[in-house]
Amino acid sequence: MQLSKTPGAAGARFALLCCFALCISACSNQRSDEATQVVATVNKSEISVHQVNQVLQRQPAAASAPGAAAERQALDRLIEQEIAVQRALEMKLDREPEVMQNMAAARREVLARAYGAKVAAAATPPQTADVQAFFDARPALFAQRKVYALQEYAIQATQAQVDALGQFVAKAKSLPEVTEYLRSQQLGVRANQSTQAAENLPPALLQRLDAMKPGQLLLLAAPGGARIIVLGGTRAAPVTLAQVQPAIEQALTVERKRLAVQTDLDAARKSSSIQYLGPFANAARAADSGATPAVGSAAKSGPQPTFVDRQDPAPLGSNPGAAPTAAADAAMVSKGLAGLK
Repeated sequence: MQLSKTPGAAGARFALLCCFALCISACSNQRSDEATQVVATVNKSEISVHQVNQVLQRQPAAASAPGAAAERQALDRLIEQEIAVQRALEMKLDREPEVMQNMAAARREVLARAYGAKVAAAATPPQTADVQAFFDARPALFAQRKVYALQEYAIQATQAQVDALGQFVAKAKSLPEVTEYLRSQQLGVRANQSTQAAENLPPALLQRLDAMKPGQLLLLAAPGGARIIVLGGTRAAPVTLAQVQPAIEQALTVERKRLAVQTDLDAARKSSSIQYLGPFANAARAADSGATPAVGSAAKSGPQPTFVDRQDPAPLGSNPGAAPTAAADAAMVSKGLAGLK
């Protein structure tokens, strides 16, 4: 049958084609949101735009390329990953004990992170009064902040040599006297000079330096030997609340989120049934009884060196109700003070 070429028939055919196109368009629109999420398929598996965005978020280096190029690189990486996954399943690698353990560990880690993020999100943000109190309670970091000129000697020595050095330093009256002793003992020494702001120093060391006068020295414990710190001098470098307010707000926010998670964890731990088994059972019983294992012989007689541990105290969270330590304060606000001289 031939269609009529009369004007009326042509108009009817055009209307029919329009209706057909509209029907197809309507059906397509119903699936448009779903269809646009899929950006590639690998055999029967689909890769979505959300997966691409996740790669870009988790790998900033990949996102450094120009927009379209970065997305294409991320997609290609996902395609190769999907191919590897499919090949692994074909080889039944998901049934191997080590792989099963790693998959279970990854699942636990993802869930634990999600839990932490959920609880932390409910933490109350710091108020203006909280920021002011934080600033006022830490004059060494802010209102009375100092910059220290330090001369440091890293010494390679055995424990016996370090003990002898400590006894000598306790009696020494000047740095040249100590230097001559190091030379006589043929100890390896490496000298270094630096200028350090208060927030960049461990709190224990900062406290000792504040009590010292220029020219005085301090012996520090160090792996493989010891270190001698000589205070060259100090200069005042205070900062105002306005300069560090963003850093303090961030520090308080991080700390409150951490405390929120730790408090919730502690409460959940108390309500949980936990039993230590095997080689951990004895250690758990000793901890519950308050027993403390022996840690060495009695202290030696005679003058002993004063060692300052350069490592910061235990991370915040060992006592959820405690206020932030000076070590954590310095670590959290150091970025906010970066660049200040």
